[in-house]
Amino acid sequence: MRPDGAILGWHTTSGPAWRLRPGAAAVELLSPLDEAPRWSNLSLDGQRLIVQPQAAEAYVRDVDGTTKRQLPGTSGAPGRWILDHHGDFAVHLTPESVALWDLATMTRRPLDVGSHSRRAVFSSAGDRFAFAVGADIVVHDLRTGALVRRLVGHEGPVQMFAFSRDDRRLISGAVDRTVRTWNLRSGQSEVYAGFDGIVTEVELLADDRSILAVSSVGEVRLFEPRRAGRIVTDHAAPTTGLALSVDGRAASIDDRGRLRISDLDGRLLAEHAVPRAPQLHLVTAPDGRSFAGLARAWVTVADGRHPDRQAPPATLLFGSFDAVAPTRVELPAAALELAWLVDGNAVVVALVDGTTLQIDPTATLVERARFAAPATSLAVAPDGAWLALGSEAGELRLVDLATGQRRDLEPHQERVTALAFSADSSRLASGCADHTARLWRVQDGSFRAFDVGGHGVEQLAFSADGAELILLSGGETHLRRLNVETGAQLAPLAGPLGKLLGFTLAADGRRLLTHGADGAVRLIDLADGEGRTLAGHTQPTSGTGFAAGGRTIVTLGLEGTLRVWPDDLPETMPELRAWLETATPERLPPRRRK
Repeated sequence: MRPDGAILGWHTTSGPAWRLRPGAAAVELLSPLDEAPRWSNLSLDGQRLIVQPQAAEAYVRDVDGTTKRQLPGTSGAPGRWILDHHGDFAVHLTPESVALWDLATMTRRPLDVGSHSRRAVFSSAGDRFAFAVGADIVVHDLRTGALVRRLVGHEGPVQMFAFSRDDRRLISGAVDRTVRTWNLRSGQSEVYAGFDGIVTEVELLADDRSILAVSSVGEVRLFEPRRAGRIVTDHAAPTTGLALSVDGRAASIDDRGRLRISDLDGRLLAEHAVPRAPQLHLVTAPDGRSFAGLARAWVTVADGRHPDRQAPPATLLFGSFDAVAPTRVELPAAALELAWLVDGNAVVVALVDGTTLQIDPTATLVERARFAAPATSLAVAPDGAWLALGSEAGELRLVDLATGQRRDLEPHQERVTALAFSADSSRLASGCADHTARLWRVQDGSFRAFDVGGHGVEQLAFSADGAELILLSGGETHLRRLNVETGAQLAPLAGPLGKLLGFTLAADGRRLLTHGADGAVRLIDLADGEGRTLAGHTQPTSGTGFAAGGRTIVTLGLEGTLRVWPDDLPETMPELRAWLETATPERLPPRRRK
């Protein structure tokens, strides 16, 4: 719509351009039907029109005038014509060639490339334009036609693209079902994944940060801008352990033996020296006021994780989120898994020698079970009644924590890799290295088995209502879901573009964080599967969590940075619609003097 209220449009593949004046009952054709126009295009300010007739030279004219200016040598030319913001330049796109026309001088500048693209886009400053060449995007100088930047990264033909308002970035969507944002100075890009269909439309909203994208199967997604997240602390060393307190503090530990206590505003409260070890893991106590940690003796090979039988005995740490140094408890063997009992008075630890020990901060050790093979998985029931254990040999055992009574369940065929209880403690889920999962009734030990695909189950959890089972299989980029009652596989939850390493459920059960090998974290709404990506870590993400009552997201990268991210987009649909309404006003760059 022009400032004078006229609405203009055109049919991109055939038919004339038209104008509907304010108060008019019918549209006014801007090019005669007898020209049989092959292509029409209007400048964004609605002042100029270019038309390619079927059997005559293309011409340009002012919408409010009648004088046609012919473009020499274009009679019956195939392809598409696109005008810049004010109709001063035109780009002619064909699969065989691309040409830039200066309409003031009617001169043509050929570019040594062809393009399948349906469009070219122009920078707000009016000095550059871009179009797609297969899976790449090329940016050229509008005055000289010189190539400024070639953007390489999509894995399929690019469908749509646009400059940011400040011309520093470009967004694109492609057949590879991803959206990318490009830094035009460096040529680097960030990826937004999770579409089921081909990305057909992308738009930067007026904040020049949020992205609205549409796919070929009707998906409409709003992506929060990628912000690097505020750095709380930087270990500058491989860091794998993260625990969060109930009052907004974080414990993080690196493989150089530095345990840091920080508040989420970035103040370092304490640093403690602990035994150096790889793969240090921290777990917050149920009351959120203390934590435990140890090194996990896993080695990863082509077919998944295996216990490292040669690893030295582990040191168990009991710590608080303050300046008090952690208590150390020396264990008799290397450790694999760790969990708190519900009352928070002790932890249970699965060891490589097959034993599972209950240990409290006074170093009192109680053997809860023993396998002949390494104990590879454990879980504590939310009601505190049962401890579930799994072994390298596929054995499954329930231990009554009140009486010590043990009950063996039907074993898996291979290593038990994951265990989880439902919120009401009535069901147990078990995952196996042979990519099967089982759903057990704790009361009688009956079960149903499912082949869930992938390369072996690595993590699983029940939804808050117990209706779904969420599973992570090795090497996959999404989370699988099962209906607990029927066993039917539900629509998967998309993670970052790279391989997923784990997930964290929010305490309210409404949201979930995935973290991946590409350093990206994805926040997913479990009600509708929609999500947004947080990117800032330069190495794989080793830990995630929710803080401040779920309003803040905390992430830990293997490179050593601990970051915090506000979860600040509107949560309800009315709030989101209102936010979109204010974020998408019509905009057009002002006409520049020549």
